[in-house]
Amino acid sequence: MAENSSVSLENEKNENSLSCYLHRDSTEKDIDSQLVHLFNYLSDLFNNKTVTVWIRPSQIATSPFLFSNLQFGSCQLIKILSGKSDILSNEGVSRILEILKPTIGLTLKCPIEENFGPRSILNLPRLYIFHARWLTFDDLLNMECETAFLKYHSFTEEDVKQFINHWMAGSNPKLMHLRLMGFKWVPNWENILEGIAFGVWDEKMEKKRPRNFQNRYIYSTDEIDCKNGLDFERKSDGMIGTVMHHSDWIDFFVWHDMQF
Repeated sequence: MAENSSVSLENEKNENSLSCYLHRDSTEKDIDSQLVHLFNYLSDLFNNKTVTVWIRPSQIATSPFLFSNLQFGSCQLIKILSGKSDILSNEGVSRILEILKPTIGLTLKCPIEENFGPRSILNLPRLYIFHARWLTFDDLLNMECETAFLKYHSFTEEDVKQFINHWMAGSNPKLMHLRLMGFKWVPNWENILEGIAFGVWDEKMEKKRPRNFQNRYIYSTDEIDCKNGLDFERKSDGMIGTVMHHSDWIDFFVWHDMQF
């Protein structure tokens, strides 16, 4: 390992993370080489062949050598993060997806180029997209996601209404949680749920969904209080759907293990 290099293990939000500090005069080739050796050594030491990757768009062009030499069995999650000047391209995200082939999810918390739109990412179980204006309503209906968090999108209350109607008709069978950020004011639920019988949560109901929805992440689980959510039933299979407004987002939950 390069002179004055050091390694530390840290715990952040119950997730173990590895930090590697290399000499400040290390070249890009030195860094790639040392990271490969370090990762493969630790992978063998702890018998762990599953990875989660955080990367910046500007680093994707130089990543093929690095990732092609890492001895991992599967990549669960990719997080692409950047500052304001680091823009993600179609080519960049396509390249990193081809190299790593994530099995669980993708986080895009970075600016994206115009006409961005690799639709293959909509087949992943989990999506977090910070700049989502490129997504269309048809994308929402056709996505195979279980969980999708979308920010800076172009969807309106009318889109939410149409989406729920399509779900009632059987679309998005895998969906468990859709979060659309950017709704500052409480929506007009009477309009959104027009023609749909709905009610408030009642813990005294003989058949009911739980008060809290469990969001399962790779390393942890958190609970969302849905006491104030509005519930409705999909007639075809009795599945329960819930909509709720909180802060500046609209949540739509599907209770796959509960039925009226």
